[in-house]
Amino acid sequence: MKNIFSLIVLLFFSCVENKDFIYEKNKLTIYYTDLKDSSKVKSIYSYWQKNKLLTNKKQYIRLLHNSDSSYYLQLILSEKKHDVNYKEIKLLYDLQADLNNKIFPNSKLEIKITDNSFKDLGIIN
Repeated sequence: MKNIFSLIVLLFFSCVENKDFIYEKNKLTIYYTDLKDSSKVKSIYSYWQKNKLLTNKKQYIRLLHNSDSSYYLQLILSEKKHDVNYKEIKLLYDLQADLNNKIFPNSKLEIKITDNSFKDLGIIN
């Protein structure tokens, strides 16, 4: 019983340490670090839905508020490969430009490619 209690306490503190908020709907989970950005997160979800970016596979993305006027949108590569071809980079660049235009007009959003633990693999510029 003592071991179970210790495990529960450990799980509780590990959850408290995670400072991300979570918005989850259908197969898309969006993590975000600033509660003030919840409306932007909902707009990102709506954008994903309207532009048919939702798939049958679970997707995880993360919005990081970098400074007063800049954000990073971290996207996890769906495959274990770390190579992104020119066509994929172009699509991500177009996505970044469209999100900047429609959701982040008064700030700057940069898309970052990450592994499944949100460690950066590259920025789309």
